[in-house]
Amino acid sequence: MEKHSLHQKFPQECRLISGFKDHFVNMLCVTNCQQEVDNVSRWLRYIQPEAVEPTLDFLHEKVKGTDFLKALKESLCSLSTRLNYIKNMIRFVKYVQVTLEYSKEDPQLNQRCRDYINCLKVARKPIAREYDKEEVSKKYTRLKKGTRSVKDCQKVLNVAKPLFLEIFGRLSVGQDIGKQEKTIFKYYLEANVMLGHFQRPIVVEGLRVSDWLDRQDAPNRRKVVAVKEHNTAANHVATFAISMEEEAWMDTYFKEIRPVWQSCDVDDEDWFFLSAAGGPIKSSSSDVQRLHEMFNVANVTSTEVRKAAETHFGKSDT
Repeated sequence: MEKHSLHQKFPQECRLISGFKDHFVNMLCVTNCQQEVDNVSRWLRYIQPEAVEPTLDFLHEKVKGTDFLKALKESLCSLSTRLNYIKNMIRFVKYVQVTLEYSKEDPQLNQRCRDYINCLKVARKPIAREYDKEEVSKKYTRLKKGTRSVKDCQKVLNVAKPLFLEIFGRLSVGQDIGKQEKTIFKYYLEANVMLGHFQRPIVVEGLRVSDWLDRQDAPNRRKVVAVKEHNTAANHVATFAISMEEEAWMDTYFKEIRPVWQSCDVDDEDWFFLSAAGGPIKSSSSDVQRLHEMFNVANVTSTEVRKAAETHFGKSDT
């Protein structure tokens, strides 16, 4: 995308861009909207490369919009990415369509917006068909290869558990442990949330100290942890229930390891999981992958284990 100059955007304070973001936050109550706003900004910048800020003239530039989609294809963007750009742009044009101040500027705005949206939908059809074929092909390949079971997906938790429990035992009695052991302990906890409780990586990365301290009692002597700011597309609070043993593990990390990694020079912003440098973790998926490598176990993604869980529990219910 950088090679094709598709990363360039307008400044966030431009009227169209800031108004679109305000619409998300204040009208739709969607705070996780920056990616969509950026996609629209890139689209408009491509169409109006010399403009100081975007204008409604983009509605007259349907061919340039098509050229942008072709440029995305040439830059090897995935089909899903191209579909997302179209979806984001349709939402943006609808926002322009219903905004009173823009309607006053152009009496024909409503019709121009409808025409532009129709063009976007026409451009979307062949991409959507190709995407559907690709998804069917992927599903067929998975069926041919065979899907790993939940137990297979959680293998690293079983393989790494003896060492994890040894480290936990030493921490519990106040013994000092090395940096690598601290890291393994944290990686295991991240893997347990993702692979053991089927949570997305962004939930692990979004877990705050306040979420941990606010955990609630649940049946069967469990505790429910609710992650409020997980930044997924779904507008819901992500929750998972942990056993008393798991609570002890996480609390030991919180009291014995996290304070050691906290740094006065880094604003950890209340993040529960920190890196050894004191900042929030960058990628829980990478951390879990490293855990697999440490114990010589084939890597499993959170997507794989969630699909395995859906298959397993779906069969159990029938």
